[in-house]
Amino acid sequence: YTKHCQKLRECLSPVKVKKEALKKVLSALAEREGEIRERGEGVLEEIHGMIEEMNVLRQSERKLTEQAKRVTDDKLKVLSEQMKSAEMSLSLLEDIEDYVEQSLKTSSPQQVLRSKKQMMERMSEVTAWINVEELHPKEKADFILSKDVKSLHHIGDIIS
Repeated sequence: YTKHCQKLRECLSPVKVKKEALKKVLSALAEREGEIRERGEGVLEEIHGMIEEMNVLRQSERKLTEQAKRVTDDKLKVLSEQMKSAEMSLSLLEDIEDYVEQSLKTSSPQQVLRSKKQMMERMSEVTAWINVEELHPKEKADFILSKDVKSLHHIGDIIS
């Protein structure tokens, strides 16, 4: 019996060696699992950080877009007012021109001579009242995007 026990113990030795080797492998696997999980969490944090940066960048884009639209709208408003004024002035001049030409065509020479002074005064008033220089475009398409990336919060300005 002792001999058999001795033989069994001897056969157990390689089992113990393998057992210890497997414990080391399991320990290494557990350590690697921890490293992989930790790295995975780090990557997820990096992704989250990138998304936050993109959100800040989108916010900066919205601010810059609003600024560009505001500058554009302000310049177009000034031009629109100038256009209305120029159109009114042109219409007034056309009305006077039509009236005078119609009078010259259809009125008798006496009627033309009687209303000559009044028509000349009216033409003089209207032409004096209209300042063509003031109606030239005041605004220019002189605004640009200044790409001045100081941070994600400030990616540039609209300069006019």
